Order: sequence, then structure tokens, then C-alpha cells
Amino acid sequence: MKACKFRIYPAREQDKQMSLHLNISKGIWDDVLGYTIKTYEETKNPRRSVNCTVTLVEMGR
Repeated sequence: MKACKFRIYPAREQDKQMSLHLNISKGIWDDVLGYTIKTYEETKNPRRSVNCTVTLVEMGR
């Protein structure tokens, strides 16, 4: 298996956009993880990823 490593040098505007997308993704991950943990503690039934997608729509994301 061969690996390649790349380094990028984004422009200032690109850096802002990447940071924004990363923060949004992190927020969505945290929301779904918190909801999944809460649901599991209440029901002891793990939710599947399809249900988490529906949950995101219900949460207004």
C-alpha cells in the first residue's frame, strides 16, 4: 500500500470557507452523537444511521 501526503496552501478566503465547513460538520456530529447517546440511555436500543438522518431533518439542520 502506497501513501501520498499533500500539503495545501489555501488563500485567506478558502481558509475561512474550510474552517466554516469544518465547524458546521463538527456541530452536526456533536448534535447527532448527543442525540444518539440520549436515545440509547433512554431506550437501550441503538439507532441506525438512516434514523439519524431523519433526526437531523427533525432538528432543523
